[in-house]
Amino acid sequence: MVFSGQSMGLLAAAETYGGKSAPTNLDADAHLQAGNRMPASWMLGTRIAYEAPGTGFGEEVRFCQLVFKVPEKYRGLKDTALIMQGPDFRVEKGTGIFKGEVTEVVEDFPSAAGWYNTDPATGMPQGKTVSSSESAARRLWRVNGAYVGAVVRGFDWYVEDRRDVYAVCRPGCAFGVAQFEQAEHEPVLAQAPKPLSDLLRNAEDADAALEELSKTVPPERLAPLRRLVRAVRESQQ
Repeated sequence: MVFSGQSMGLLAAAETYGGKSAPTNLDADAHLQAGNRMPASWMLGTRIAYEAPGTGFGEEVRFCQLVFKVPEKYRGLKDTALIMQGPDFRVEKGTGIFKGEVTEVVEDFPSAAGWYNTDPATGMPQGKTVSSSESAARRLWRVNGAYVGAVVRGFDWYVEDRRDVYAVCRPGCAFGVAQFEQAEHEPVLAQAPKPLSDLLRNAEDADAALEELSKTVPPERLAPLRRLVRAVRESQQ
């Protein structure tokens, strides 16, 4: 991964990088757990919307000047995080409407900051609190109320920062923006074995295969496969 040399708020990041394939929370986790340093950065590949603890989703989620229109099928869900992963990220100028398709739903989303195990598809904390001594645990930072924005990851001062997941940052906060290097997000599909290309183009089969692997393979080891599946899908659009 590479990081923008200029720090910027989320609205500027959306205008500059929106619509491009970007690293997800799982990509950041794999990068950090491998011992790499990372400046605090917006992970535009993983956006999140959640409500106050115990409050069901209504027609929209508001945070600062951002507004996320909740699809009808998710309204009423409580203690749930809606995750948007993929390149279809935009913030509508003037209205602040936060655009993006919900790709994953994280149930049992924590009601408070703390240490938790993670959802294998997104790397987002979920469930009950666990000990920080567990290597797979990640520390969630969230607001007490509703939130919509992008996940922020980064290692600045302390070793534990490598395991912090920030779903709490105001859009005006200035951070770097994580991006894939050229070779990471533009694979040469023509060089891939034909059966592999055919399988990855079948979204249902690819998702089923990744779900089965997630039962025995750590999330950070699946991150490259998820990137490949995502890149193949984007190339076919």
